[in-house]
Amino acid sequence: MNLTVSEAKAPSQSQKGSRLVLWRKLGYAVGGFGTDIASNAISFYLIFYLISVVGLEPAMAGLLVGAPKILLVALDPVMGAISDQVRSRLGRRRFFLAICGPLSGLLFCMQFMAPGQDLILIMAYSWIVQFAYSANLSMLMVSYNAMEAELSPSSAERMQLVSMRQAFGIVGAIVGSALALLLVSTFGGGKQGFAGMGLVYGSLVSMSFVAVVIFTPAEEPSRVCLSSFWRETRLTLRLRSFWLQVGIIFLCNLAVTVNNATLVFYIDYVHGLAGILPLAVLLSSLVGLLSLPGWNWLAGRWGSRRTFTVGLFINAAVLLSLRYAPERSMNLLWTATSFSGLGSAALSIFPRTMLADLISYDSAVQGRSRAGNIVGLWGLGSRAGLAVGNALAGWLLAVIGYSRGVTVSPQLQEGLRMILGYVPSISCLLVVPLLALFTLSRTETKE
Repeated sequence: MNLTVSEAKAPSQSQKGSRLVLWRKLGYAVGGFGTDIASNAISFYLIFYLISVVGLEPAMAGLLVGAPKILLVALDPVMGAISDQVRSRLGRRRFFLAICGPLSGLLFCMQFMAPGQDLILIMAYSWIVQFAYSANLSMLMVSYNAMEAELSPSSAERMQLVSMRQAFGIVGAIVGSALALLLVSTFGGGKQGFAGMGLVYGSLVSMSFVAVVIFTPAEEPSRVCLSSFWRETRLTLRLRSFWLQVGIIFLCNLAVTVNNATLVFYIDYVHGLAGILPLAVLLSSLVGLLSLPGWNWLAGRWGSRRTFTVGLFINAAVLLSLRYAPERSMNLLWTATSFSGLGSAALSIFPRTMLADLISYDSAVQGRSRAGNIVGLWGLGSRAGLAVGNALAGWLLAVIGYSRGVTVSPQLQEGLRMILGYVPSISCLLVVPLLALFTLSRTETKE
């Protein structure tokens, strides 16, 4: 079953008249602050922390971070199906947010609290914490992402929700990446500094999801009982548009993860400018934040697919420019940093917007919301992109000879240039043909 516009039923008039007030939208979007604090701090600094502070080998650090995401890959669809069936006073999705949101903050903090000096103990501890964090994150994000499609029947309003969530997310990214090393320094540096940073950020993650539970409405209970997990899964897997979305999010997450995990090494070892990383991330994030209204306006005129394609080409061009950037070429680095904010914003908002449109139309076709099932299965691609990206980053660092305290050499610099310049940019460009096949876009779902 391919989901096309002609097959989709229009939303009812009662649905069309339902709009979220601003404070409800903000109540949902604030969760993006917590998710992006955590994801940016982890993607930028966790592998760096495990290698350069704790002392693990690069390949082992990549494996510790990436393997739990791969081994728990089946959890997302299971949790999605469970969240579709849950009945509680808080609603299907908010029930899991109330439990998993605070727990996510605690487990985030624990990732930056490696015990003692014994590497075996550190690996065992990190392995357990990574499994617990990945499992909890699956339960949390499946429910949070499913809410995005269910809070409004309007494609334009869903685009607003995604953009507002991304705006909060960019603020979270600034805090989680640009300010992280400042916090580490404030708490004394080293293991103690990272533990202090983890405690502060973990608290903010927990509070952001408590706010989502408080300020978002509980959805109306479904009057239609869902079928078995396997039947609902088969319905989802028959959607060609769903498979395209899985491929898109896999490649996007792979690109972002490899980029973030290697950027700190590139700035330090290629240009010798480790001190500018917080400012570079801050500039990129601010440009991304300011670009959100422009991406929304352009998507309204061109459609999500064409606009997203522009963002992908911008991102690929920036990364390729870093491949050939002369050492300490400040003008080029700051220009590339600014444009990277444009591309990163596009990679963040458009996959989720198109997924929300897919879920909305599937609900119209089926006569019931199956958001949990679809988001859970889609999460397989998302999780796989993160896992492969982390493992690939660690493995590639090992291949080019990086280890803690390594002497800077032309070979190491060239290796870092190639990793950052080619791997994420190729991943971005591979998304373009998938977008060309995706027939459900914002312009085609206007009411």
